[in-house]
Amino acid sequence: MAIGLYSVATIMPMQAHGDANSVVHPYAFDATREWTIMSTGLGLGAIGTYYNLHKTRYQMRDDGTQQRSSVPLFDRGAAGLWNARAAHESDGWLMATALAPLSLYTPLTQDTLSIVYLYTETFTLIAGGVAFAKGVVDRYRPYSYDTHPPSDVRYDADTKRSFFSGHAAAITGSAVFTATLFQDYFPDSVYAPWVWAGTLSVAAYAGSLRVVAGMHFPSDVLLGMLYGGVIAYAIPALHKKRHTPAVAFYANHERFGMTWHRQLH
Repeated sequence: MAIGLYSVATIMPMQAHGDANSVVHPYAFDATREWTIMSTGLGLGAIGTYYNLHKTRYQMRDDGTQQRSSVPLFDRGAAGLWNARAAHESDGWLMATALAPLSLYTPLTQDTLSIVYLYTETFTLIAGGVAFAKGVVDRYRPYSYDTHPPSDVRYDADTKRSFFSGHAAAITGSAVFTATLFQDYFPDSVYAPWVWAGTLSVAAYAGSLRVVAGMHFPSDVLLGMLYGGVIAYAIPALHKKRHTPAVAFYANHERFGMTWHRQLH
C-alpha cells in the first residue's frame, strides 16, 4: 500500500506538471549561507565519525542480554524485538527513496543545479547530525535485550548506535524534501496534499519497520523523523526568494499618487 501511495503521490503529479516552462523558479543562493550549511554538516559528520570509530564492543550481562528495566516505560515494549526481514525491507526503502527527489524533479525544471545543491546540503546536514548523535550517545538497540539475534550481531559495536534512527531521518527527509519542492515549484497545484500524504506515509511505514526489526526504539524513530523532516523543510525554506513590497511615489502638475508592486529577491 505504501508503494502505491508513494507512486500516486509523486509520479502522477509530475506527469501532470511536466512542462518545464510552466514552473516557477523559487530559490536563490548566497555563498556565505551555503558555506555555513555545508561546513556544519561536514563538521558534525567528522566529529561523529571519530567517536563512532572509537566505540568499544558492546558488553552484555552473563545471560547475553541487557537489563530491560533500564529502558524507559514508553520504549520498553520494543525491548527484545528482532526481525531480520523487516530490517532488510527498511534498507530497501532507504535506497529506494534516497534519490527520489532528484529523479523526479531535475527532468522537469531548468533548475537542475539548484535542486542538486539543495539536496546535497539537506542530506549532508542530515547525515552529519545522525553520525554525531550515534557517535556521542551510547544507546543499545532493542535486539540486545534478547538472545535471538546472532551473536555476531549482538556483540558488534553497532549495537550501541540506537540513538537516533538514521533510516527514519533520511527517509523522512526525502519525503519532506520531495513534497516541499513540489509545493514550491507548483504552488497552485491541487496535487500538493496527495504528495504530502503519500511521501509521509512511506516515511511512517519505514519508521515502523525499524521498530519491528528491533533496530530502534519508538523514541529513536520519532526523533529521527523529526530531525530529518525539520532539516528537509528548513533548507529549501532558507533559500526561497522573498517577496517584498516596493512602493513608488509620483507627482506632476496634474496629479500625484503611489504605486505598489511585489518583487523577488
